[in-house]
Amino acid sequence: MQEMDLRLLVGVLMSRIKWIIASIAIGVVLFAMYAFLFVPEEYTSSALLYVRNMATDTQANSATASNLSASEYLANNYAQVMKTEKVVNHALAQLNGQVSAAQLRGMVSSSLVPDTALLKVSASYENAEVARLACDAMAKSLSEMFPTVTGEVSSAKVVEDASNAVKTAPNVVRSALLGALVGLVLSVVVILLREFLDNTIRDKETLQIQFNVPVLGEIPSFTQVGKGDKRHA
Repeated sequence: MQEMDLRLLVGVLMSRIKWIIASIAIGVVLFAMYAFLFVPEEYTSSALLYVRNMATDTQANSATASNLSASEYLANNYAQVMKTEKVVNHALAQLNGQVSAAQLRGMVSSSLVPDTALLKVSASYENAEVARLACDAMAKSLSEMFPTVTGEVSSAKVVEDASNAVKTAPNVVRSALLGALVGLVLSVVVILLREFLDNTIRDKETLQIQFNVPVLGEIPSFTQVGKGDKRHA
């Protein structure tokens, strides 16, 4: 196994640049085609809830650091309570049987907006309108049912209703970029592995690097003279 410095690595990769470009192109095509043909359509709607801790927030518009920290803690609790049976069943009552409890749990997700007391509730589904309705129902159910489920003194208000659902899958561009990255990494790894495992000495530079000795002379390469060639070697 021969040792290679950075210059040789770059040289090896550049000598195989056509293979690398071809691998990237193949990765882009394969991943984009997979996303386009096999990934089902999905639409996502989002709503925002403002969470306030009534136990520590004595002033209606208080926004102290301690109150914000307590609200962030509560928002995390809201995210955990969102998929409990009582909250889900309350939301299902507003959806008129369009989805099941298991489907609703799989559709919805939540995330805390950094450095705020805002909780983002999202719902993703193959039907845009059902996604919007599910997001709206879950946001309202969560704001109404959280004190009942946990017994905590808090308030959550829907400050941004569920938005019109936008198409979030398949994301062909993202898949193509992922395919390009996979093609690039795989081609580079294969090329370097072949080069590292190949102990053939092809030039004097490699010989000098491998044995750390000077080259005293070189034997020229003679090409075979064809039958019709009158030149003599």
